[in-house]
Parts: sequence; structure tokens; C-alpha cells
Amino acid sequence: MLSPAKRKQIHLVNYVEDYLDSIESLPLDLLRNISLIQEIDGKYQEILKELNEHYEKLKRETDCAPKR
Repeated sequence: MLSPAKRKQIHLVNYVEDYLDSIESLPLDLLRNISLIQEIDGKYQEILKELNEHYEKLKRETDCAPKR
């Protein structure tokens, strides 16, 4: 009998293999667009993280500022 962790790992491997098989047959233009979307999403995630850091810093600074 397989452990739950091993079953999850096998399921994940099967999922990835199925995904790769399905995108293998996509037209080249569509693959390029998907890659571009992934690249843009990565940049967006970096900017969002930086924006959240600036927001938290501003929030801390305004919370510490003396109130009138």
C-alpha cells in the first residue's frame, strides 16, 4: 500500500506529464503567447511584492507618526 505522500507525488507526476502532453500539440504562436503571459505574470508578481513592501513601510511610518 502506498503512503498518502507517495500517492500525491504519483498524482502530481501524472498531472505534469498530462499537461506537457496537452501543450505539446498547441500551435507555436499559442505557445509563444503562453510563455509571454508567464513572463509578464512573473514581472507582475515581483512588482506586486515590492508594492506591498512599500505599502507596509508607509503604514508603519504613519502609525508611528505623532497624531495632531
